[in-house]
Amino acid sequence: MLAETENYHPSSIITEGSIKTKAKGEQFMTDYNQQLESLKNGEIESITIEKEDFLDFRTVLIAREDFKHFRGTAYHHGTTVYTYTVEPSK
Repeated sequence: MLAETENYHPSSIITEGSIKTKAKGEQFMTDYNQQLESLKNGEIESITIEKEDFLDFRTVLIAREDFKHFRGTAYHHGTTVYTYTVEPSK
């Protein structure tokens, strides 16, 4: 079991392919920038964002210079799935 957790740090946790971190005394936050880089590099096919996480995700997304390359498709109940496109949106 130690081999599986040797990269564990008390202020970070990995769940369902997302890396979540927290500062002392804060709640866990998803590292959206890392997920966007993985999507851009083809390491993952898409990122699924739930309604309650959308505003935090969007803040990180629009701060990137390449934000027009990420396409979001909205689904029921506020779920949005983002993919990376070679051509930026207009």
